[in-house]
Amino acid sequence: MMADDYPTRVANLLSGTGVPLLDASMVFNNGGGNVLTGHHGGAGEKNLYYGLAPASETTDYDPLIGEQFINC
Repeated sequence: MMADDYPTRVANLLSGTGVPLLDASMVFNNGGGNVLTGHHGGAGEKNLYYGLAPASETTDYDPLIGEQFINC
């Protein structure tokens, strides 16, 4: 069985399709100032971030490669 691509997996998480719902109504921030990092699987890895806003967190979030950041 082939795994869904990143956009499909993100859409499923944000809609609760076949997986637990993980949108901004279910995930809460603590006021910012967090360190949110990914890319441990290599430069091509895409991550889904939840936080106050990219500018309020220390993160390696990269929208240019298609990563998504959910403001919560």
